[in-house]
Amino acid sequence: MSTPVSSTYPLLAFPEHGKAQRQKLNGGTQSNVRFPGAAAQKARLGGAWRALHEMLDKQNASIEAELSGVDPELVLVLEIIGDVDDFYKAVSKIKGFEYLAEVDKSDIDGEGNFVDLDKPGAHFDGTLFMLASNQEGLKDVLKLWNGYKSDRQKFPRGLTPWRNVFQRLIDLRRWSAKDRLRGTGVLEDFAARVEDGQESVPVEIELWYRNDPSRQQDAEARVRALVTSTGGQFLGGSLISDIGYHGILAHLPIQSIHSILDEQYDDVALIRAQEIAFFRPEAQSAIPLEDLAELETPETLPSSQRPTQAPLVAVLDGFPLAQHVSLRDGVIIDDPDGWESEVQASDRQHGTAVSSLILHGDIGSNEAESMRRPIYVRPVLKPEQSWNSVAERIPGDQLAIDLVHRSLVRLLSSEELVRNGRVRLVNLSLGDASLQLAATMSPWARLLDWLAYKYQVLFVISAGNHPHSLIFPHTPDTFETLAPEKIRQETLRIIVESAERRRILSPSEAVNGLCVGASHDDASGDAFLAGYRIDPLPGAPRGTESLPSPVSAIGMGYRRSIKPDLLAPGGRTLFRQLPSGGQAESTVLNFVPSSIAPGLLTASPAGPPGSLNGTRYFHGTSGAAALTSHHGGLFLEFLSRVRFNGKEVPEKYWAVLTKAALVHCVRYPDVAQEIRDALTEIPKERLREALSRFYGYGVLDAERMRLCAVNRATVFGWGELADGEGDVYRFPLPPSLAGKTVPRRFVVTLSYFSPIVRSDRKHRAAHLYFIPSTNELQVKRTDADWQSVRRGTVQHEVMNGERAAVFVDGDSIVVQVSCRSLVGKVTERVPYGLAVTLETPEESRLQIHSEVAARLRLRTRVRLGGDSD
Repeated sequence: MSTPVSSTYPLLAFPEHGKAQRQKLNGGTQSNVRFPGAAAQKARLGGAWRALHEMLDKQNASIEAELSGVDPELVLVLEIIGDVDDFYKAVSKIKGFEYLAEVDKSDIDGEGNFVDLDKPGAHFDGTLFMLASNQEGLKDVLKLWNGYKSDRQKFPRGLTPWRNVFQRLIDLRRWSAKDRLRGTGVLEDFAARVEDGQESVPVEIELWYRNDPSRQQDAEARVRALVTSTGGQFLGGSLISDIGYHGILAHLPIQSIHSILDEQYDDVALIRAQEIAFFRPEAQSAIPLEDLAELETPETLPSSQRPTQAPLVAVLDGFPLAQHVSLRDGVIIDDPDGWESEVQASDRQHGTAVSSLILHGDIGSNEAESMRRPIYVRPVLKPEQSWNSVAERIPGDQLAIDLVHRSLVRLLSSEELVRNGRVRLVNLSLGDASLQLAATMSPWARLLDWLAYKYQVLFVISAGNHPHSLIFPHTPDTFETLAPEKIRQETLRIIVESAERRRILSPSEAVNGLCVGASHDDASGDAFLAGYRIDPLPGAPRGTESLPSPVSAIGMGYRRSIKPDLLAPGGRTLFRQLPSGGQAESTVLNFVPSSIAPGLLTASPAGPPGSLNGTRYFHGTSGAAALTSHHGGLFLEFLSRVRFNGKEVPEKYWAVLTKAALVHCVRYPDVAQEIRDALTEIPKERLREALSRFYGYGVLDAERMRLCAVNRATVFGWGELADGEGDVYRFPLPPSLAGKTVPRRFVVTLSYFSPIVRSDRKHRAAHLYFIPSTNELQVKRTDADWQSVRRGTVQHEVMNGERAAVFVDGDSIVVQVSCRSLVGKVTERVPYGLAVTLETPEESRLQIHSEVAARLRLRTRVRLGGDSD
């Protein structure tokens, strides 16, 4: 079933690039905010400062009576308008104060004290600073406050950021029980478990990360004691210094949960503990086991060749059926915990399907091509009872982030596993269904971002599924008469209106990873479209013209970055109509899991006992992510063999180049106009940003990843940069295009893995970017919003035009990659991958590829002759 890749029009590479200082970005519009004066701030906030000091005095006596020798603290929250540079350093200069974290805060009401002179009445974006303070530290800050009030005291060297904080201060208070619960999804999880009648409720308790090991130990000991005092059980903990994470997994008795839900916080000392930052639902990825249908086995199934080289792709998932004819010798299972003997063959559903898709793609497609190398599988799911069903899930006695951390560090750093080469792509078709993206980045996502940079590995992560009911405002009789186009429009309207309930799931917000959503597409044909099963997007175009799946999660990402990054086929998901029950005024369609067509055809443990050739149809973003990893794996194998300009591609760039290649080949389909039409409430100036919530950068067109065409030239570059540096590339213009009024498309994609900064809301330490050049080809930016594309670690710019461009042979478009620090001074060098494509319509008959290739070869010869440009 393998289709060879054409070598007639190969991918190209830039000659060695030039060096430059970084290009400066436009500063953007400056806010014109009128801040209250010192006297007004004194009147507003003086009482709050006094109250905090008195509260700490009382806490002194209380804690000293309870735990002798403990230095009492409170966690102070400073809520400000905007941001303050170097505040972290200013805090560190005050003994008794420790900077814990900061998060974004949006929609702040200035209450008349803060006024945007350009937009009167507008709300503000701001920052919450969380600081640990003992009495000594609070006294020192009160001295600074008193100096600010009097407007006479000069702030000591290094502490002037405090003046800016006092000027911008909206509120100050202690970190409260409500803060520990708000926005984490834990209250909704608690309520559901209470309704389900559970007697003991799992919870992840994240502690404030402290730099002092003794404080870490004291904090965990106190929280463990408080868990025990509620009648709860401590199950395990994790301390990951590189991402500033300290957490424990506990089970709490239902009585304490009732008190929390009733806001009776005085009844639960645990909820008031200053050591605790957040209560979160137990981080969990649970996939219910299905009754798999026995399908007719295809005449031929792809088989795995015996491995001769080390894996380039890994997957964290459930156990695959390793002896299946399509997986035999194609998967290497690493089971250090010894779980495999506990997992029956019939229960190896999700891991088998995902592994099959990564190795072979959709085996129902005639265009499927199998990977040559095996894949590494580290099981992190196994069958367990989950509420009222059996599911493949992270074991209930394991803290998810700890299990994932141990598994990935073993995979990426173990001398035994990396002896023959390091894995460069890891598939995670997992998502925490209880945690949608909120104002703070999840610990799991922070972990993946840190590992991505440390090991230069690409994480491909499913966006998550939301199989919510679709409720149509039509009686069942009327619904049956609706034309397919009308049903499609109504479904898209429902999805748009419920977007806030369909946000991407943790950890897919990771900025260094690729978040993959599902398109409503597969290769299974239309024979199934009869009977009680309903396609909610009937008649929709297919392939790279697909609409988003009605179950796929929706972006944006962290700090409004573009997520999902792309869509890939996730199989068409069909729904069932609920019985109307009389004269119903609406029609309800429910998603029902199914292993029959339509969908992505994969290997399966289904079939008679002992059967090793079963198949099933698979649906959702798990399959979309696995398909993306499949094409990423094929590209990695390509990079391991290819020679550009007679040279190998250094291995440390393979992951960032694969990331660039996957995004570079996506396209916004024409059918995206149907989503635009449904976004009726979005202002025109924000429509591009809103559309990317559904499509990301576009739908995957994998055929374009490893080959060019006569009318299309794709050129790759790679390198590494430090703060303030720039690399200059020159894309030669084909002379046949000069002066022609021919449509042309110019696409530039830059990807990188940023170092991360723990506790800083910016998260990325570095920002790599390019400033698109549009004049030479007479093109304009289209597709994604120009500001959104700079908020993550992939910048993908599409430029289109058809006006005649005047240039001569030898002219080129300059693409400069620049690096700037976002937090302090970035000392690490940041590897990147770059892809640039110029194409014209096939009917133009222009020899774009050959002309670009010839001029790149000429530049290579000139450089070998001594050109230093």
